[in-house]
Amino acid sequence: MILSCPECSTRYVVDPAAIGPSGRTVRCTRCSHSWVEPPPPVEDFAIERDVSDRLPPPVDFSQRARPRGTNLPALPGEPRSRAPIVLWAILILFLIAVASVAVWQRDTVIARVPAAEGLYDLVGLGPPPPGAGLALENVRQKIETLDGVKTLRIEGEIVNISERPRDVPRMLGVLLDGAGKEVKRWEFAPPMPKLLHDERAPFSTELVNPPATASEVRVTFGGKIARTPSAEKAH
Repeated sequence: MILSCPECSTRYVVDPAAIGPSGRTVRCTRCSHSWVEPPPPVEDFAIERDVSDRLPPPVDFSQRARPRGTNLPALPGEPRSRAPIVLWAILILFLIAVASVAVWQRDTVIARVPAAEGLYDLVGLGPPPPGAGLALENVRQKIETLDGVKTLRIEGEIVNISERPRDVPRMLGVLLDGAGKEVKRWEFAPPMPKLLHDERAPFSTELVNPPATASEVRVTFGGKIARTPSAEKAH
């Protein structure tokens, strides 16, 4: 049998047995109009009597299953709750926020919880070495004799090559012999405790009576080493 929507005239091919001898409520899939479809003529229903006898009782229209023998849409069920999705989204955002704070404030975290340093190192987020973001430029050396005393003088510049202010750590002078073995080291204070972006500051240090075996001079902080020109040796 053919049903026609009273509102939009959309037509549907329906098995008479799906309507049943007492009629049923149906809904148009195009305009969502619902109406009570009367039972089909007796002769139409009789043709399918043997089929309808084997059909289960008419399905309640409130259920979501599609009626047998019809292309009418099933009535929608209750809308699913979006609460679990929202909760998962909040949890993910919270974890991202915690991770961001842990990265940006890692120095503070390590200072308060020293054991956390191993975890940062494990994921490659350990604290930067002293002098990170700083560079040593124009490093030079010379030997001066004052009142018969040899004095090694080293000069150069510290430059902040990063995009933010940087603390300047204590500096280290190192003397090496011809075989590359360290024969002398000493610490000295930087010229400024902090440098702004692209700011530079001159530094200098002196060593009285450097070892005669010294042949190379290096200046460093936190593993950053600058070799001085080798034209003039330290002895």
